[in-house]
Amino acid sequence: MAIDERGGFCLYPEQRLAFSAGPSVLTAVPGDTSQPGWTATLAAQPGKRVALAVFPPKSFPWEQSFKTRLIHSNHYPASDDIRAWSRHGNVLILHQNIYTPGQSSGPYVIKDEIEFRRVIATAHEAGMQVLAYFNPGAYRVRDADKAFELLRGLRAEYGFDSFYFDGLYRGDDWSKSYVFIRRIRELVGDKAIYTHSTLNPPAGQPSPYCPFIDAYSDFLLRGEGQTIKSVDGPYLRYVIGTYNISNSIATLKGDKMEGVSPQEKLAAMLRLHGRARWAYPGLRVERDKLFVDWYFPTLDRMAAEHAAGMAAP
Repeated sequence: MAIDERGGFCLYPEQRLAFSAGPSVLTAVPGDTSQPGWTATLAAQPGKRVALAVFPPKSFPWEQSFKTRLIHSNHYPASDDIRAWSRHGNVLILHQNIYTPGQSSGPYVIKDEIEFRRVIATAHEAGMQVLAYFNPGAYRVRDADKAFELLRGLRAEYGFDSFYFDGLYRGDDWSKSYVFIRRIRELVGDKAIYTHSTLNPPAGQPSPYCPFIDAYSDFLLRGEGQTIKSVDGPYLRYVIGTYNISNSIATLKGDKMEGVSPQEKLAAMLRLHGRARWAYPGLRVERDKLFVDWYFPTLDRMAAEHAAGMAAP
């Protein structure tokens, strides 16, 4: 994978388990790839599929990045809370405790159908999309076709809009994630898809990752459990950041980010053209105040400047 400020490319082999194949070997000449002029050769054995992708695959969604705002909740929030949150956000994400027993491995059975329908109806009346939780990589049913049919059925039955994916498929089978997320995009159309991808395809590691998979989600969440020591480091810019890479909209978990205040963390993401989810309103008063009094007004100002042509991308 090679990235600069204008874009890049990635080249990934896939281990196809139905075949016996030797390891793939990637060789860079010279070994130091920090300067122009290097070349890379991938030797893939018979029985392997290879992905070559050039990115960014789409233009950056400036309007969506300003207008689509994420509220991440859990269980079945009260109707008054939903209406209050809708003054600041227009996408409501419901985490795994909408299901019983609330485990990411499933089964994905709605815990309280009446309450679930109330939440969806209230959010829709308030002008919000509703995204329901699912974790393909942890789901006990490993068949992606069956997982897709489950999600299609739940969406048709309850009328929510789209999905929050707490990771995609794990390991080196990136093609499984690629096909799955494309089918989800076809299912939900222009509704928002939000994907947590700290452990990314193609290898289930914090890096590298697959921009050609990321691009099918509107928003990405990364940085959970990762020690981040600088707002200027390459991990934040080239793994968390998505601008001119997938051009999906980046958000940061950053639970182990060191040496910065919550406001500095938000400001760093805005500089990267990333955004932030308002996670679990009502749980921490200080965080709620930061979002309501600083983050949302700052985003409003940035949107106005962008519309007026004052802040060229």
